[in-house]
Amino acid sequence: MLVSVISSKGGAGKTTLAINLASAFGQKDETLLIDADPQESVSIFVENRCKMEYPPLFSSVKITGNALKNEAVKLSKKYPFVLIDTGGMDSIEQRIASVVSHLAIFPILPSSFDLEVFKQTIKTYEEAKAYNEKLKGLVVICRTTPNPFLQKTIKDLREFLLKIKAEDLFLADTVVYERQIYRNAVAEGKSVIEYEAKTQEKAKDEILGLFKEIFEVMGE
Repeated sequence: MLVSVISSKGGAGKTTLAINLASAFGQKDETLLIDADPQESVSIFVENRCKMEYPPLFSSVKITGNALKNEAVKLSKKYPFVLIDTGGMDSIEQRIASVVSHLAIFPILPSSFDLEVFKQTIKTYEEAKAYNEKLKGLVVICRTTPNPFLQKTIKDLREFLLKIKAEDLFLADTVVYERQIYRNAVAEGKSVIEYEAKTQEKAKDEILGLFKEIFEVMGE
């Protein structure tokens, strides 16, 4: 399975989500996380983990530019699970990732501005879908705080997705909340799945819940 994590805007928690999902996939079978983000956040995480002498959660490689297309497809034949972390912008890596992937995950902040930005992401998805008929999309609300308007935001987003009738594009039931533990874990070279803290369980449940939804969307 080849999965890309895509966001047209920084700050949506894209790389944190990619790292934690890769760690969940890694518990199931051999997993490769491709760092296709010019900021190299995944590579920095992996380097920090190596310095702390922790065992690898997954394999990792940095690939950018046009090489991503052929390399991602080739590596997906070697690894049961390949994830691609793209840059937080409309880039060549982002477009290539969406064309070669089986599933594109779109983390989004629940704000009016980000919903407007997300419309451009939908356009990118539909363009990729035209070339990649097997592509499916999963929108994930990330970095939100519990508030009385959250359910309305989720309802509005579901109605928006139904209105535009984007084929095979779904809204995840799992919501990834803004939690300090996500930042603490990454800073220490760990995923929230393995991080030991009293506040760990809720974050762990979010990642594993989303992990389960991925397989449901993919029909596996």
